[in-house]
Amino acid sequence: LWRPGPEADPRQSVEGFARWLARIPSDRMESTDEPRRLLAIGEYGPALISAVSLLEFTLTRTLKGRAPGQARVSLRGLLQTARNMGLIQSDAEREHLEQAITRRNEVVHRVRPVPAKVARSDVDLILRTVDRANNW
Repeated sequence: LWRPGPEADPRQSVEGFARWLARIPSDRMESTDEPRRLLAIGEYGPALISAVSLLEFTLTRTLKGRAPGQARVSLRGLLQTARNMGLIQSDAEREHLEQAITRRNEVVHRVRPVPAKVARSDVDLILRTVDRANNW
């Protein structure tokens, strides 16, 4: 993984990062270190991408077999299931997570920057949710 220079097309950079992230073995997906590391160096979009990927992996693993009749569902579907089962503690928390997913999609597909304060808030909530799911 490398950071391109300022003349590089940002879309290619973000898409390259998303491809790189998808290749991470699942056993490494359990660590919350990467989103935190990326926040610390000011890489707010990649931090959000990494955190949302970790959230999806963790919810899929945690809810597997606990939610009857669930085949592969979308991340938003996982959030709703997690809310229904009490893993996500409030509708406001679920809505904040959904907004974070929307921002992640904008980073990946529209190459929109994420302000530092927003990224920190989103990543913090996602990592708290991941921690709760890991201990559920």
